[in-house]
Amino acid sequence: MDATHPETLLGAKAPCWVDTRTRLWPRQVYSIHGRMHSQADEVQAFAGHELLMLAESFPDGRHIIGIDLAEGMVDLANARCAEAGIRLAAPRSHGPSSDRARAVVGNACDLETQFPGAAGVFSLFGLQQLPDAHLALANWVRALAPGGSLAVTFWPSDIEDKGPWQRLADLTTNKPKAQAVSRQTVLAKLLVSHAAQKASWEEQVPGVALGLGAVLVADERPSFAMHWACIQEFWQVMTKAGPWHARSLQMGEDHMSALKQDFLAEYTNSDTDSVVHHPRARLIVIQKVKAAL
Repeated sequence: MDATHPETLLGAKAPCWVDTRTRLWPRQVYSIHGRMHSQADEVQAFAGHELLMLAESFPDGRHIIGIDLAEGMVDLANARCAEAGIRLAAPRSHGPSSDRARAVVGNACDLETQFPGAAGVFSLFGLQQLPDAHLALANWVRALAPGGSLAVTFWPSDIEDKGPWQRLADLTTNKPKAQAVSRQTVLAKLLVSHAAQKASWEEQVPGVALGLGAVLVADERPSFAMHWACIQEFWQVMTKAGPWHARSLQMGEDHMSALKQDFLAEYTNSDTDSVVHHPRARLIVIQKVKAAL
């Protein structure tokens, strides 16, 4: 697909949080509807995992490009669009196309180089996974055409005041016990360091990006109830398909087993009592001015 083709869209990856994502979706899409005041030949950027939903949310002929590092997720996104009857756009090398959408393998940290002149950038729960996320956000702003808009939702460090997510976060951001001197201890320290780095980049969001000729439209903390059949289900999802999956891979089964025991100690009926909590995401909407400030 030609990156300069009229009304083309592209996107950055996001993890799979189906229920919460679905409820945040209308709010995030609405935040940039009518704000993409770019010229006709601009590229627009949106999330790879949400390729189908974006194509359905913008039925005005705009082109959508979804970006993901994983080839398997790219194939899945393209297959879902095809099954829904949404025609796949031709690859960039094939030139302009009237087709609607395509997911491609790409680096979400550098949209500016791959797809310059975007009319919009859209990312849902992907920013916090990127190294130097504040710089990635700045890169996305530079990728925008004058008048283009960016809408990003991510999980901040302070997700909830009290609840299972916060409890698990507290247990995994503390320093490891002194007697556990091993490769796992070294990895644990690295993970603690990563948490500190996250707090650091959050302090620079959206400030760094706003120094690039852009204005802040919104900075909100949307909160939605998350329902779990039991706390065991919460643990399973968070450690197998959520934010703690990376820790599980790095630290191994013994570490996770001990962590699970500590985590569940606060819950009496961990396999029967339902759980409801209200994590807070962070939604940032930025618009690039039409003329340099």
